[in-house]
Amino acid sequence: MGFSVRIAPGVRVRASSRGMRTSIGPRAARIHVGSGRTGISTGVGPFGAYTSLGGSRSRSSSSGRSSAYATPSPAAIQKAQEAAELAAIIEQILSVHHEEFHDFTRPIAQAQAVPSVEQLLPSITEQHLQGISVFARKERKAARQAAEAQAQHQHSELARQAIQQQAAMQAEWDRFYQALTANDPDAVMGWVNSCFEDNEAPASVVDVQGNEMTVLLTAPAIDAIPERKPGTTSAGNLSIRKMTKTDRATLHSELICGHTLLTVKEAFAMAPGITTIRAVTFGTEGRDAYGQAQYTPLIAAQFSRPRLTGVQWTSTPALRIMVDVSDTLLIDLKRGEIQPIPLKDHPELEELAHGIERDHQ
Repeated sequence: MGFSVRIAPGVRVRASSRGMRTSIGPRAARIHVGSGRTGISTGVGPFGAYTSLGGSRSRSSSSGRSSAYATPSPAAIQKAQEAAELAAIIEQILSVHHEEFHDFTRPIAQAQAVPSVEQLLPSITEQHLQGISVFARKERKAARQAAEAQAQHQHSELARQAIQQQAAMQAEWDRFYQALTANDPDAVMGWVNSCFEDNEAPASVVDVQGNEMTVLLTAPAIDAIPERKPGTTSAGNLSIRKMTKTDRATLHSELICGHTLLTVKEAFAMAPGITTIRAVTFGTEGRDAYGQAQYTPLIAAQFSRPRLTGVQWTSTPALRIMVDVSDTLLIDLKRGEIQPIPLKDHPELEELAHGIERDHQ
């Protein structure tokens, strides 16, 4: 028997008959220290592995058997930390599309806080009592009564102004929300693009027609994918090995699909009147002779709002979701790598690519 308690984000202490043991880090890269040997467990998606870092156990020569564990070497600890960092990066890549967004609803303007009569009274009373002798009891009483009346009046006036300001702000919010739900292009593009400003993968709404929106985004480059990954040897020991080209390409494809889905989810949440989104994801293809970045389409897809309902976001890979959820999808995978869409076969995408290039000049 034992118990477990979370003492901080990512830090959990477990107590049992064998002693105290602390686990540090997310499931993707968790280091375990305390009673027993120091070890690291890694889990990405449905897979997991645990490796000890202390060497083999040795028995003491005394009567009665006891177990002793070697202290992990600095090199082993450094390897464990590197493995944890790599596993965390990989987990982050595979979970980009997990983020959820609350649907944007009608904003409610909040009234400005108004000081109470009790809060206003001391300073007003002090002003009214200035110059009146402490022995002039009648005059001081009258001054206090006048101060209380002024405090009441000032509080009422401030409350009236606050209500007026709240009403004006609410009217402004209502005009905006009405335009947003009516899919006014300026309102939708301005609002959603402001929401995209902090996205890791730059995105922009470029067109709104009726209840349809067109979104362009730029995919992260392959440099966002680590070149090595943690694993275990055949003997069960921790290892860090170089990724194959296919492994990196597959992870890169998941990252591109993850950011595409994330952008679509955010756009639907922030634009309640939109029912269809056309999303085109571009990658960079080096620079031309003038030093300008060239962009090529990697994914062109169309999504309808109802098909996103019920998706198992946290347990399904991004590419699988992309294939199953999109109404139409242009994507070409070879050995795990997303291939550029030939512009000669899809001239409607060429102008979009030139538009991105102009925006980045």
